Amino acid sequence: MSFKFHYPIIVYDLETTDDEDKDIIQIGAVALDKELNYLDCFCDTVYTEKTLSDFVVNLTKITQESVNKSEFFRVIGEEFKEWAEKITGKSANGIRLAAWGSYFDAPLLRKHYTKFGIQYPFSGTTICVKSLAILWAALSGCRTDKISVEKCMEYIGEQPIGHYHNALHDADATAKVFRRIVSDLSSGCFIDGKHLRVQYDENNEATT
Repeated sequence: MSFKFHYPIIVYDLETTDDEDKDIIQIGAVALDKELNYLDCFCDTVYTEKTLSDFVVNLTKITQESVNKSEFFRVIGEEFKEWAEKITGKSANGIRLAAWGSYFDAPLLRKHYTKFGIQYPFSGTTICVKSLAILWAALSGCRTDKISVEKCMEYIGEQPIGHYHNALHDADATAKVFRRIVSDLSSGCFIDGKHLRVQYDENNEATT
């Protein structure tokens, strides 16, 4: 792919309780380098004092037992930060986070760090993959209403590594969608919904 970001990217996803507070019960993430190559993954369950609803258990397959055996966010949040720094070789503030819907995940993640008295360690800039996916879908002739990670994975012909609504599986799927969008937009253009990839001749001049 003919592009380069100036920072590594952590694509992450959160699973939560379904009450108003939205306690985080699982963090999943995929680390990408500046050229969006895979580096590593992270996943851990987070303790909450609340009882999980049947809806959450059935949707996420996260059991009350696994939550009860887990650590509070103050521990998992620090482990997440340390993992991100170790695998990328950057301080957390030099890493960019990406999420399917940054309007939901970013404020919630920040809220939990604050709740446990931890300074939010990451950059304030979060990449919203859903916004990019809507643009990609519009250019490629795909439907843009009710767009989701699952629908985008269908569009690009990819399969999840497991069931959706698992934080790691969703983070991995989001990373796949993100990489495909960047690849298509950096290597060609869409004309009437068809992607034309740029080729280079012997004089290093672009052709299609």
